[in-house]
Amino acid sequence: MSPEEITFSTVSDVRGCLSVADISEDLPIEVVRFYWVWGIPEGAERGGHAHREQTEILVAMAGAFSIRLTGRDGAVLDYRLERPDRGLVVP
Repeated sequence: MSPEEITFSTVSDVRGCLSVADISEDLPIEVVRFYWVWGIPEGAERGGHAHREQTEILVAMAGAFSIRLTGRDGAVLDYRLERPDRGLVVP
């Protein structure tokens, strides 16, 4: 499986936007845990390690961030997440 960008269903009106992901229907993985990082200073780096036995969905809930993935074959893929209604599935 390769990284894949997904879009969450969103309803927008004068009150704002509501995005939703039905765990049993909209997510391509079984959800076991949610975690989030925040308060990261601009230019700081996080991560730098591998998760070899789990699949993750990354979402920029506020602001934006860039992701660099390095495959086992050495291939490098760069992504930018900057919308809370978009996610990146990382196998």
